[in-house]
Amino acid sequence: LGLIMSTDTLKMSGEVWTNLGLKLFVQPALMFGAMVVLGRHGLFAQQMILLSALPSATIPAMFANQAGVYQSEAATSILISTVLSIVTFSAAIYLIDGGLAA
Repeated sequence: LGLIMSTDTLKMSGEVWTNLGLKLFVQPALMFGAMVVLGRHGLFAQQMILLSALPSATIPAMFANQAGVYQSEAATSILISTVLSIVTFSAAIYLIDGGLAA
């Protein structure tokens, strides 16, 4: 990831914003909905929701680098999602601790 970012600039395109929105907001909301529909509660549901709220992984950037496409966008998505996850992951913990998935 560092190698990709050292050669490219951050590229805040619409695709990056879409990726960030899906990963940081939609995916945890869908997981919460799945836990409600499946009737799962307690520690299992909390863990699943928190796992879905984690930032983007580095594997997509490696695939993008290997394919030679979307390298900058993938690296930007990972960097920004990691920074934003400080807030979004904390919010997920706060909501879960408040009994949202208890």
